[in-house]
Amino acid sequence: MSFIITGPEDIVLTLIKFVGTFVILLQINVELTLIVFCFLPLMGLYAFYFNGRMKRAMMKSKARIADINAQVEDSLSGIRVVKSFAREAFEQQKFARLNERFLQSRREEYGSEAWLYNGVVAFTQLFSIAIVVFGAQRILGGMLDLADLVTYLLYVGILIEPIRTALNFVRLYQEGMTGFERFWEMPEHPPTPATSLSSIQGQLNFKT
Repeated sequence: MSFIITGPEDIVLTLIKFVGTFVILLQINVELTLIVFCFLPLMGLYAFYFNGRMKRAMMKSKARIADINAQVEDSLSGIRVVKSFAREAFEQQKFARLNERFLQSRREEYGSEAWLYNGVVAFTQLFSIAIVVFGAQRILGGMLDLADLVTYLLYVGILIEPIRTALNFVRLYQEGMTGFERFWEMPEHPPTPATSLSSIQGQLNFKT
């Protein structure tokens, strides 16, 4: 729901800020802007890889929480049978196994999200450091003023903000899309037909 409400607004504002700031950086110093531009493809590839990992982890997490919900529903609907055969401990063990699988998938999900967010933030810090180093060299060579470098770094800080906004948008997008894909998986799986019994052997004994 939050993705639908804030998503379009975040996209428009992020694009305006990113493009506008990039144009201003080109006007201040073209060489330093090319350094920033060199980092962007690497950052994009990194984000694309861990975005895929995060999506797979989210799908696995949603599938496993669905298994837990199904198990809880079966156990509660058949609670009389479970208590009649004293199978409480067995049902608890089944729930514990499913819960442990779900916790593992959640760890993978949060781990991928942490790698994505912190990795992209690290890239932004790297090109900030690169700008300081190359900018200092050009100041020493008389090709750049200190005021221009300070102004450039201030605009780089503005450039980083829409990148972080885009990361939050990616997280919301993946949460929404994985939920949507899980929803459409249900009609795609037809119910399994009942198996007809050809021959039955054995006997039932009722004791009172």
